[in-house]
Amino acid sequence: MHREAYYNLRKAEKMAIEYDQFSLLEVIYDEMVTLATHHEVDIEEVIARRRENLKKIEILRATREVLGLVTQQLSKRNFARSKRSESVIDTLEQIREGLEEHRDIFRSTSGQIMIIQTVASILIQKAAYRELEAFARETLADMEAQQRFHRDNHPTRLKLRIWRINSLQKLLRPEQAQEEIEALYADLQKYRRQYFGEFAFNYYAARTYNLKLLGDLSGAGKALEEALACKDILRHEVQELYLRISLADQYFSQEQYSEAAATLRQIRNQHGFEVLDEELRFYAHIFEAVNLHEAGAYAQAETAFKTLRRKYRALLKDEFYAKARRFLDILMRLNKAAREGRKVFLKSAHRNFVRDFPPSEIGDNQIIMYEVYLQAKLDEEVRYYDLLQELVHARAQ
Repeated sequence: MHREAYYNLRKAEKMAIEYDQFSLLEVIYDEMVTLATHHEVDIEEVIARRRENLKKIEILRATREVLGLVTQQLSKRNFARSKRSESVIDTLEQIREGLEEHRDIFRSTSGQIMIIQTVASILIQKAAYRELEAFARETLADMEAQQRFHRDNHPTRLKLRIWRINSLQKLLRPEQAQEEIEALYADLQKYRRQYFGEFAFNYYAARTYNLKLLGDLSGAGKALEEALACKDILRHEVQELYLRISLADQYFSQEQYSEAAATLRQIRNQHGFEVLDEELRFYAHIFEAVNLHEAGAYAQAETAFKTLRRKYRALLKDEFYAKARRFLDILMRLNKAAREGRKVFLKSAHRNFVRDFPPSEIGDNQIIMYEVYLQAKLDEEVRYYDLLQELVHARAQ
């Protein structure tokens, strides 16, 4: 009976080790020590394994305490309104000083990486892009200086670069983002391009969007062509679809409406389209209706409106999407008038639209910016993309 019990404990130990169940391992080792009074067990070996496990439990406990305090301190801050001068790095240093008994967590590479991931997650949730950019920049410089990066934790270096790039783009600083994109590409070549496939989408998406922000539509088109020939991306249909939506936007910005329409049809016909977030599918359908209207395919645009109203009835009733609903109403009026050969006076509709709704964020899920599009319809001599570039420059000031 004791032999069978020990055999089962050894099996349980093996499984607990495989799944990093350190607390369960402590219970198993305690049972083994108790069993040693009735059965021949290599007690010294069991005690040695138990001591190693207790060290891991202590490290895990300390790490949870550190991450809990970091999460609490940063979650309480309102970065959008805060007048506090200290940076996120300063806050982490204050936490470290208050947890001197856990200094090894802050000093170890593994502990530092867990803190980095926690901080980045909080800042992204809070849309604190100014703080995230500074945190990523300072952390990268610090870890590079201390030579903390190696093959196994190289993804952390890549993520820090991606977080900084995304933040710089949100802050409309594409020139700085371009430098970081080039650094990301250089880092992706390291270790025989071991991690290129994992981060190929992040690289191409950032590169394409940044070229659009810089006003280089030709360069963005070439980047998209290169991305959509990348086997690492084509293996992931959702990633491919995101890039094809960007390609449709590219054609629309260049007033190549037939090419945009063909791309959008291809997107809708792919199996993965239904896997995309419903909000993105909703915005993609609105974008398709806009493109059909611009292409002069007024009957098809009207069919697209009807499909939208049927397929996204719940979203259109939601006040969160009131801006999209109003935009669709205006677009339907424009389309009906164009079909009947009439003109629509948009001045008051546009004025009420910008009065009633906050400005869209550049680069959000809407794909196109509704107020910019309506402004372009008011002044038909001005292209949508030119107005968009003016807005990028104005907001970057």
